[in-house]
Amino acid sequence: MRRLFLLTMVLLMILASVAAGSELEKKTLDGISGFYVEADVNPGNSALRLRDADVQNDVEMVLRKAQIPVFLEGELMGDSLWNAATVHISIEAQADTMHTEKGCLFAHYILDVRQNARLERDTTVMAPTVTWRVTGFELCRAGNAAQQVRQAIADAAGKLVADFRQINPLE
Repeated sequence: MRRLFLLTMVLLMILASVAAGSELEKKTLDGISGFYVEADVNPGNSALRLRDADVQNDVEMVLRKAQIPVFLEGELMGDSLWNAATVHISIEAQADTMHTEKGCLFAHYILDVRQNARLERDTTVMAPTVTWRVTGFELCRAGNAAQQVRQAIADAAGKLVADFRQINPLE
């Protein structure tokens, strides 16, 4: 049973990594002037000691290090609202019932880019649309679960930076 679980996890991670960074997804990053970052952490239980602000700061640091502008919530008005995108991070964690004696947690994360899109039939209607996404799973020990999940999110943000810079190179 454990082998089946591990095999399923590996297969899901491979599929998630293949789906991330498709050429169409990369093209949607063209012309973005910067990102607003928001995080939503649902720790499932207190063993994942991770706050929304920690995850948000981690991703903002990755973007800033790559010289990609990061906007604060109040800065998204007028043209910047249309030229910027939102990086949304969602994390769900649960105690791993198959490995509870080892104190493990199972965490699922999604890092996606959301951009505003106007409907073709009614251009007054604007809706946020996911245009780029990375998903992943982490099986971690409760003692270092937060650090392991934060590193996975930082790696996902690194994939975003790589795709963004491929389409929007530094001059």
